[in-house]
Amino acid sequence: MRRFVAVVLAAGRGERAGGPKALAATRTGVPLAVAHAMALERAGAAEVLVVVREDVAHALAPSLPRSARVIVSREPEPDGPAGSLRAAFDALQRAAAPLVLVTPVDKRVAPPTVVARLLDAIERGAAASRATHEGRGGHPVMVRAEHLAPYGPGGPERPLPLRDVLRALGSGPSGLVDVESGEPALDDLDDAAALRRVLVEGDDHGR
Repeated sequence: MRRFVAVVLAAGRGERAGGPKALAATRTGVPLAVAHAMALERAGAAEVLVVVREDVAHALAPSLPRSARVIVSREPEPDGPAGSLRAAFDALQRAAAPLVLVTPVDKRVAPPTVVARLLDAIERGAAASRATHEGRGGHPVMVRAEHLAPYGPGGPERPLPLRDVLRALGSGPSGLVDVESGEPALDDLDDAAALRRVLVEGDDHGR
């Protein structure tokens, strides 16, 4: 299995959800960002980078599993997840992993079986792979690290959304490959209670 690093995009302020989604407690009291990190550690991530705002970092760090660490984003709020990827870029460079898995915190916690399917697509020659269900979805995404160069020095002044970076890879076996996850695809959820219920309750935190 190829070595990969995971990035959990959790720097949103979650104003419509009543607070940062990273800290939304699951039914066992585990913050949602931690549930993602635990599942990704079990799936084989060499390191999990959880990108949050500074005020969330202090609350979250003590709960993270051994393989995970917090990356503080100070990118402009309007840049959204693309800004979080820019904030994580230096840490990804230091990790020197050939593959990067990216997931927003407000998507379903990915079980190891889904991560394995994404890795398998890369092993067959894809530049990137993304989880879908019945043609919907798009997360998590596994991408060869070199394709995240637009988030580093020399990239555009305002970072591109990841979907644009992936679209530039083209489709087909050597470009972006869609992988059926077997899990219902989700739209972003802004209601905190619904978020907890749909993403984590009953799924044993991605086991």
